[in-house]
Amino acid sequence: MQQHCGASPTAQSPVLRSSAAVYFKNLVKKGWDVDPESKETPVAAGDRDAIKSHMVTLVCACGKFGDVKQQLSQALTLIASTDFPGKWPNLLPEIVARFADGDAATVQGMLLTSNSILKRFRYAFKSDALYAELKYALDTLAAPLTRLFGTLGEELRAAAGDAARSAVALESLRLACRVFFSLNWQDLPEFFEDHMAPWMGAFQEFLAYEAPGAAADDEDDDEGPVERLQAAVVENASLYAHKYEEEFQPHLPQFVSGIWQRLMKTSLFPKHDRLAATSMRFLAEVVGQQMHAALFADESTLRQVVEAIVIPNMTLRDSDVELFEDNAVEYISRDLESADSETRRRGARLCRIQIFNSTSICAYATVSTQLLWLGFENLIRAIDSSKNQPNRLRFDRAREFSSLVRTTQTSG
Repeated sequence: MQQHCGASPTAQSPVLRSSAAVYFKNLVKKGWDVDPESKETPVAAGDRDAIKSHMVTLVCACGKFGDVKQQLSQALTLIASTDFPGKWPNLLPEIVARFADGDAATVQGMLLTSNSILKRFRYAFKSDALYAELKYALDTLAAPLTRLFGTLGEELRAAAGDAARSAVALESLRLACRVFFSLNWQDLPEFFEDHMAPWMGAFQEFLAYEAPGAAADDEDDDEGPVERLQAAVVENASLYAHKYEEEFQPHLPQFVSGIWQRLMKTSLFPKHDRLAATSMRFLAEVVGQQMHAALFADESTLRQVVEAIVIPNMTLRDSDVELFEDNAVEYISRDLESADSETRRRGARLCRIQIFNSTSICAYATVSTQLLWLGFENLIRAIDSSKNQPNRLRFDRAREFSSLVRTTQTSG
């Protein structure tokens, strides 16, 4: 594999290196852990040590090939799930040493690897063993990651006008944000509390970032690197607003304003779905806390919430109709409460519920009920004008708006 990732590839190199990477990943998957029946490991101890000693170097050498990098990163994650940190203490130091490599592909590969390894700290039950591993990771990684994050921000600013260079920097920044999320999920580390200002300042900068020519790509279905980075930034802000209210309080107004402005600029095209849903969830979580309810108590603010967030994001789009026609089960499953994925509709519903629960019902009732009727009437017209399969779907949407209007009128 390393031979065919080198400087003198042959015509067969793409097939050979991809095949070798898949074979290696599958070998690790099936043979690295202890066999439950024989209590033995198919991979010999000497081979295991040799693989671990060369693994980081191999990922760096093949990092410019996306398919190979993904397979090797998965293999490394599988090994780390059993051996890190106790049986592989030099893994994180090797990764940190590569941060200073200067090669963009190498740095991105190391961040991808770090993200895969450190996901174990998310959503895990607290234990002494887990906290010992987390402390080791923080002691080794927190300071280098902070320096690298600043360097990547400088790289993004220097790459203005260079789409390819900017895309690499944006993806590396996104991975750094995901590593930050993993390291901060269990508790607020002392290091990040002391260095909160530079991180939060950079997050606010990236929320406002506009890629040159981004408007021309709005109709693409797939997320771009800017949307992925901004969604990761909002996830980090949501984590801090939810779990570390007191420490995050000085930064909260700027994030509410920044995320609000970003949401106002977000289109209804599918590429912005995750960013919009994540942003709405952040705003709903903030207004759901009584101490922050005053941020949304003003009538003009409530009007904007209804007019610019709730109604547009509950409206049936052409992409929704297409998805419903192609796979109705998938469309419905996305909106279920137990669904893993976030949708605009769920985010808008959460905003509506939190506003009703946390602010004056009377104030909310005075916010132009005509806006809700307008949305309801538009959907009724859609029922009348459409004769195809999604009529039932359109009717369900109309009924939801009708329920919202009746609730508002009753509350008033």
